[in-house]
Amino acid sequence: MKAICLGWEKQDLDQISRIRQGMIANGIELVSDGPCDFIYCHDSTVFDLGIEFKNKYPQSKLLLKVLDLNNFTEERKKELLSKLEKADLILANSKYVQKDIKEKLGLESVVVYDCIKDLEILPDTKKEIDFLAVGRLQSPEKRAWLIKEFMFYKDNRNKILAMCGPENPGFGCFLGVVTDKILQDLYNSAKFTLCLSKDEGLLLPAIEAMACGNSIPIVCSDLTTKDEVCPPEFVCDPNKESIHAKIEEIEKNYSKYQSIATETGKEFKKKFCKEQIARNIINAYESLCGNNKNI
Repeated sequence: MKAICLGWEKQDLDQISRIRQGMIANGIELVSDGPCDFIYCHDSTVFDLGIEFKNKYPQSKLLLKVLDLNNFTEERKKELLSKLEKADLILANSKYVQKDIKEKLGLESVVVYDCIKDLEILPDTKKEIDFLAVGRLQSPEKRAWLIKEFMFYKDNRNKILAMCGPENPGFGCFLGVVTDKILQDLYNSAKFTLCLSKDEGLLLPAIEAMACGNSIPIVCSDLTTKDEVCPPEFVCDPNKESIHAKIEEIEKNYSKYQSIATETGKEFKKKFCKEQIARNIINAYESLCGNNKNI
């Protein structure tokens, strides 16, 4: 089976590099051009290129993945709709995104999650970092202001907050974009990973915290994908008082809650690894062709 796999590319940050590795592990021959079984476009930045390939090789199936529809204007939704209508199959990044695609665009889709990084739990690592935050922290949905409010609440100002990503929020210990090796060390060294977003297509840091670092994610109750990425024991209301109270509750019996994170992480490690996510894409393609009933 042959495939063209397209997506936004930047090593250590992008998804498409890992998706390609997963495809190869599943026996898919990747090609940069030419007739193929399917064309996979991981994000909207490459939809036009994918459509070009589809026009060039009409027998190839076009799979377009929607990461989220947050903050889309009507004009932008109309533009996206015109591209998605050219797809043979639409993939959604979560059940929440699938629901959004149906309600806002009137289109059906199949859920295929993003994959986590190739990180490992290091059991002998000491938890020397109180809090960790990961991602584009200046994006509105990340709510860096809520992280800041929490860190200046009560005695939290005396605790260590490590932050990594492409944008400096202006507080905490900002590390910038880090390598996978450093991110692995950070997850393993952090007691808690603050995932205080509201609107997210998925929220991989919450998953990676448990699957790759034995760290406990703190997730807000208004996160649209909370039921898909986090046990209810780690969910609190989106305000500094509730976040503080949740962390105090967990710290009274940290080993008990860490066991919950560990067991959830083991399941997520299998569910969100690059080989499984690539297999899910292949299954979706085969189901489209009538060869597979198990998506």
